[in-house]
Amino acid sequence: FLFLNAFNFVQCDNLEWTELTPTAEFGQVNSASAVVHDNKIVFMGGWNLNKVWVSSNGITWTEAPTAAWSARHASCSVVYNNKIYLIAGRDSTGAYLNDVWLSEDTGASWSLVTADAGWPVRRYFSSVVSDTLQKMFIMGGENGSGSLSDVWSSVDGVTWTEATPTAPWGARSYFTSVYLNDKIYMMNGWGTGYHNDVWSSADGGVNWVEVTASAPWLPRDST
Repeated sequence: FLFLNAFNFVQCDNLEWTELTPTAEFGQVNSASAVVHDNKIVFMGGWNLNKVWVSSNGITWTEAPTAAWSARHASCSVVYNNKIYLIAGRDSTGAYLNDVWLSEDTGASWSLVTADAGWPVRRYFSSVVSDTLQKMFIMGGENGSGSLSDVWSSVDGVTWTEATPTAPWGARSYFTSVYLNDKIYMMNGWGTGYHNDVWSSADGGVNWVEVTASAPWLPRDST
């Protein structure tokens, strides 16, 4: 798999890491988002940025036209129905967002899906796509007043349905989520402290089971 950070771009195969470039063209970026679309890596946003960069190999990057969405950080992005969706975050004015944008051409152009998705504004949340349910999900995050524990889903990015207002993993932000074997998994993050727990949901985020309260890695956030 591939890993991006603020400074470089590396690839991991069988726990061996290879540095592809020490200085990618997009420079040092904080709290950006990335997906794979049309066999290309799309790297977007970051602190006070609305730039989009595209690469087919992680070494050479091409800057796409400036995105139509406002400069922002700590947003989430997913690929759903062969479209890139960029969701929420916090913009350069300090405003928390709940808008949704999409691109069908690997980040070259963007259209506004909704300016107000109906769920509370947020940043540092998590997103995932369920292939089985054919839905995209967002969950948790923080909005300046505290962290959240809600879970929402959508089939089109316009209309969102709340799966639960208070998931048992508790209010938290800076965590990550994946979809595996028909289940949503969420892990780590910051709530009343740093976490290294793992939770799963087999019914689209309505009910959650604690897989482990203490995974073998150290508690952490921003995963």
